[in-house]
Amino acid sequence: MRRALTVLLALLLAGCGMKDARAPFLDSQAPPGLAPRFYPPEGWAWGLAQPKRQPPQRYGVASPPVVPRAEVLILPGLGESAEVWFETARELVSRGATVWILEGAGQAGSARFGGQREIAHTPGYEPDVAGLIAVRDEVMRGGSGAPVFILASGDAAPVVLVAISRGLRAEGLILTSPHLTTGVIMSPLRAAEVRFGLGGLPAPGAQRWRRDGLDGVKLRLTHDAWRGGINGAWQLANPDLRFAGPSLGWRAGRLAASRAALRGANGIKVQVLVLAPNSDSKTARELCSRLGRCDLRLFGDAEPALHLEADRYRAAWLDAITARVFSAKGEAARPAKIDLSEPKMSR
Repeated sequence: MRRALTVLLALLLAGCGMKDARAPFLDSQAPPGLAPRFYPPEGWAWGLAQPKRQPPQRYGVASPPVVPRAEVLILPGLGESAEVWFETARELVSRGATVWILEGAGQAGSARFGGQREIAHTPGYEPDVAGLIAVRDEVMRGGSGAPVFILASGDAAPVVLVAISRGLRAEGLILTSPHLTTGVIMSPLRAAEVRFGLGGLPAPGAQRWRRDGLDGVKLRLTHDAWRGGINGAWQLANPDLRFAGPSLGWRAGRLAASRAALRGANGIKVQVLVLAPNSDSKTARELCSRLGRCDLRLFGDAEPALHLEADRYRAAWLDAITARVFSAKGEAARPAKIDLSEPKMSR
């Protein structure tokens, strides 16, 4: 009976021309006046990963015109869609890598679990782990035969660490400004709401999306005004990608994922490269100390969104990644020279 009612509702919505706010979103429209370096790589294609008993997650992929030397799977952080990583994807493809980008469960272009579309919501961290495993084992499969590296940004780090500890296959792991939450993140009242099934409620601080919201520079994510505006530009042009904050359930899930990742860190045998600004050095050093094979690179007074930073930081960050990905023996990158001069605008 319940299934029949669900099907009936879907048909009614379709007949009335109404859109299901939970549905995945694939083909985004480029913002007006977008610089070519922020376009998707040539040949970019969208797809949906379908983990068991979970809403589908959006991913994209592009390959070089030659046999790829490596495959890189990028996991964006909270509030970022794949489009924010197009510049990095283009550069990696131009160097000979097949690049995949998998968006987080319940946000960006991925299907929703319910509630407000602008709120990133998952009932825990298992949907993200399941989506990552589904892409790696079912979508990528054997792939080109080239070594596979996973590049996880921010709070995607605990998800991939948990997946690796469960046997996810990868030649190497790269964590950029990893964010692992271990302290108190919500009041006892909010925690009780999650336990009683109200995890879809917005977490404290979440607000409705605004076209005049703060950009990456004002949020202290980057020094670069052009790259700092990319996320907002894509969201302005594509309402389905808009982000207003996480849910209580998402936040509780990341706490659980962080604790699980730290517990299992010493059992991870794959080589890990950690890239972080000095402001995140405490977290980065603690994580590296727990991992069996870890190489740490710090980037001075850069802000945490290293993929969106000014060229003086970002160039060294990208060099560290490419040295790791394309090294013949899969060895960790050599220390990159960091320019700590006054930042300049980059168009």
